[in-house]
Amino acid sequence: MASIIDLPDFMFMDKKKKYSKMSKVYLTFFGLFVGAIHKKTSKSFFCNILNLLFPGDGRIFYSENLYGKKIWNNEKFYFPNKRIDRIIIDHKRHFQFLFDTYCLDSINFEEQDTIIDCGANVGELAISLQVNNIFCNYIGFEPDPESFKALKKNVSPYNYLIYKLALSNKEEKMKLYLNTDGADSSLIYFGTDNSINVETKMLDSFNYDKIKLLKIEAEGAELEVLKGSIKTIKKTEYITVDYGPERGVDSVPTTAEIINFLYENNFRILKVSKHRQVGLFKNFAI
Repeated sequence: MASIIDLPDFMFMDKKKKYSKMSKVYLTFFGLFVGAIHKKTSKSFFCNILNLLFPGDGRIFYSENLYGKKIWNNEKFYFPNKRIDRIIIDHKRHFQFLFDTYCLDSINFEEQDTIIDCGANVGELAISLQVNNIFCNYIGFEPDPESFKALKKNVSPYNYLIYKLALSNKEEKMKLYLNTDGADSSLIYFGTDNSINVETKMLDSFNYDKIKLLKIEAEGAELEVLKGSIKTIKKTEYITVDYGPERGVDSVPTTAEIINFLYENNFRILKVSKHRQVGLFKNFAI
């Protein structure tokens, strides 16, 4: 949900669109109404009301403790929570927006390239690749059990490989501090005592070879992921990483640490996202 007056983000996807004063007033009050529905309702009742308000390109539904929507053919996409509203109006546009946010339009993908998704969440990146007709060897890592449940269903139509574990610079059991509703679960304590123990692995332990893209979304633990991937990134052509203000209680950005680490390992920044604090880096040693 948007900040200050708590308006639903999905209603304002088109940031370039200019609204009249009357339109802004209408959208503000309508947004507050939708926000109240978001807070006060749940499950099938929540879905039914939003379907009435936003007919869009398909209906959302609640089944087997997951929120879902049919996206094309007979395929459905699931969320473990009300973040399903991200795709209620125009799911293809949402997936394309995510693709662009990670600057992936700057990469010339080829069939059967290997793409590693650290912090896969529910698999939005995986579907954004399908939207752009990129048919790759996708490998996803997601430690949050509720998100992983949705991820598993979302990638089931494809020959994708997924792991329910966290990537880090250590191989042990660690606390994962949970915020499934905001997709912000992290190995770094950020103020919540709601946590579970999860398995962590170093990416290097998988001995992957010739990686086209490594995407890192680790909610403040990006540097730890990279430190556990020293050997792997030498064989990786591109890295896209979210280095925004997400680390710890004070929500510290990891921008400087990430850029310095990657520069020391022969990566140079190729493009910066217009939408979030995300950078695309290219390996100039291969």
